Amino acid sequence: MKPPSAGDGVLKPGVEVLEEQAASVFDSGKPVTTINLDDQIAASAEVLPVSLDLSTDRLQLGAVDIEHIHVTGNGVGADWKLDFDSEMAAGELKGTLGGETPLKLQLAHLRLPALEKKSELQQDPFSLEPFAEEAPDPWADFDFQVLPAIDFSTESLQLGDEELGRWSFNVRPSKERLVVSDIRGSVRGFRIEGRGKGGETLGAQLMWMRDAEGKSSSQFIGRLAADDLADIQRTMGHEPLIESKSASFDTALRWDGSPALVKGSLLSGELKIDIRDGRFLRSTGTAGSTVLRLLSLFNFDTWARRLRLDFSDLYKSGMAFDRVRGEVVFEGDGQLLIAVPIQVEGPTSELQMAGRVNLLREDLDLTLVATLPVSNNLALVAALAGGLPAAAGVYLISKAFKKQVKKVASVSYRISGDWADPQMRFERLFDGGGAERQGAASLKDKAEAVEEVGSGGHLRRQ
Repeated sequence: MKPPSAGDGVLKPGVEVLEEQAASVFDSGKPVTTINLDDQIAASAEVLPVSLDLSTDRLQLGAVDIEHIHVTGNGVGADWKLDFDSEMAAGELKGTLGGETPLKLQLAHLRLPALEKKSELQQDPFSLEPFAEEAPDPWADFDFQVLPAIDFSTESLQLGDEELGRWSFNVRPSKERLVVSDIRGSVRGFRIEGRGKGGETLGAQLMWMRDAEGKSSSQFIGRLAADDLADIQRTMGHEPLIESKSASFDTALRWDGSPALVKGSLLSGELKIDIRDGRFLRSTGTAGSTVLRLLSLFNFDTWARRLRLDFSDLYKSGMAFDRVRGEVVFEGDGQLLIAVPIQVEGPTSELQMAGRVNLLREDLDLTLVATLPVSNNLALVAALAGGLPAAAGVYLISKAFKKQVKKVASVSYRISGDWADPQMRFERLFDGGGAERQGAASLKDKAEAVEEVGSGGHLRRQ
C-alpha cells in the first residue's frame, strides 16, 4: 500500500507497484497487470492512482520482447504517463488506453534489428523471373485493429548498424484500413516528405486497405527528396549513374496487396521528377539488376554520345545539366508511360524523351529530341537531312531553314527494341515537338485499348 498523502485537505488512497510486486504484459495496447493487492482495495469501486517503478529482464509488448527495461510512471484508470529506458527503446508514453484520443509515444531512441537479408531476386523490386511463384503476402491476415491510434516520434531510429535519424508518423487503424500519415523521416539518403510547398504541408501518407472480400491494396503519396544522388547509389553498392545538387520525386502510387508486396512492375500511379544541377555520368555498361538497367535507359549521357552531335555540355566524365524534369506514369500492367516528356536542360542544349517502356518484355518505344546550337553541328545536320555532301548540305540547309539555323537545330530520333540492344534511327530535322507528339500518341494508344476493353474486347498489350 502507498502511504496516504494530503491533497486539497483530503487523504487519497493509492497503489505503488514495485518491481518485486508485478510483472506486466501489454497486448493490443491494453495492459494486463498482475499485482499483489489487499482484497479490500481490489474490491473497492473507487479508481485508485497507481505509481509504477518496474525493472524487468524481459517485457513483452504483443509480439515484441524488450530486454532489461526500467519503467516508471503514474496512472489513474486508463490514463497513463510512463517513462521507460532500455537498450532497444527509451522515451515516454502518455494518453488514455483504449480511448478515442491517440496515444503519444515520444522516444529518444529506437534500435531495431537489421532486416533479414533477401535473395537478389527479392531485393529487386522490378524482378520479373517468369517461372518464379508469386510470393504469398506475409501480412495477409494482419488485423488492423490490434494497433492503437498513436502519434509516434523518435529522435533516433537505428536499423541494425544503419542510423536513420529522426522519424515521426501517426497511426490510425480501423476495420477496413490502416492509415499511417504525416510520415517524416529518412532512409538511404532519401528524405520522406509531403508533396507540395510551404510549412503547412503534411508529411507523406501510406494507406493499407481491405475490401469486404478481404482483398488488400496499398497506396503511398509523398515526396522522396535528396541532395547528391551519386552518394545514395554508392551507399546502395551501385556504380553512380547520375549526380546532383538536389532531387525530388513526387509520388502517388498504388498496388495490390499489403505494403510488403510493393513491386515496380505492378505499380499504378505517377512519379514526377525534378533534379537540379548535376551530371549524367559516363556508364561502364556494368549495370546488373533490372532496376539499374531500367535507370540506364534514361542516362542521357549515353544517348548524347550515340547521336554523335557536338554537345558543349558533354564532357569526358559525363553530361552536365541544369535541370531534369518530367513525369512517368506506372500503368499497373508492367508498362511505363511518358506522356509528358522528360526534359534535360543543359547550359547550351536540351534533350527530351517520351513514349513507352515495357517492364515485362524489357522493350521500349521512345522518341528522343535533341535541341542544340547549330554552329558546330550544321554539317552533320545537313547530312542527316538528305545524305548530301557536307559542304553542299550546309549551304542548302542554311538557305532553306535560314530562320531556324540562326538559333538552334532540333533533331528527333526513334528508339525501339530490347533494353539490351535498343535501335536508334533518325526521324526528322527541326522537330522540337517530336517528344510531345510521341507522348500524346502513346497516351492515345492506351485510351483506345481501354475503350476496346469497355466494348467487350481484350486489353491489348502494347
